[in-house]
Amino acid sequence: HHRVEIGEILDNKGTIHYSKGEIDEALQCHQEALRSKQVDLGEDHPELASTYHHIGNCLSDQGNVDDAIVHFEEAIRLKEL
Repeated sequence: HHRVEIGEILDNKGTIHYSKGEIDEALQCHQEALRSKQVDLGEDHPELASTYHHIGNCLSDQGNVDDAIVHFEEAIRLKEL
């Protein structure tokens, strides 16, 4: 689960960028985290939900509301697995 650990680090980095208002950087980190985690976990794993949620927050702040909703819905779906 080496890639999952890298993904968690990238999520933490993204959260720091987000807290500093650096939304573009945060989004990039969370998207990289998602790709990294999917290598080990596959596409459908509950542990991906928080990363989808982070991506949704970034997209929402950028004004990409429709894309944000898609990511929030995916986060909910994964939590329900």
